[in-house]
Amino acid sequence: MAYVILQVVYPVDIDVSVAVATDAGLITPIVKGADAKGLEEISANIQDLAKKARDGKLQPHEFQGGTFT
Repeated sequence: MAYVILQVVYPVDIDVSVAVATDAGLITPIVKGADAKGLEEISANIQDLAKKARDGKLQPHEFQGGTFT
């Protein structure tokens, strides 16, 4: 998201970070393109990302650069 004086520039895609508790602490994997997904797909993405986070198998692109947390 970019900020410009006197103008708000809205992001093209909405990528939402969700907090997941792991044995090592919290990590925030990202649901990419959440604005274009339905609730069922977002829920399934969160479940998959949470499992990968707890198993220590997230890749850096899966937890870096979210638009909202």
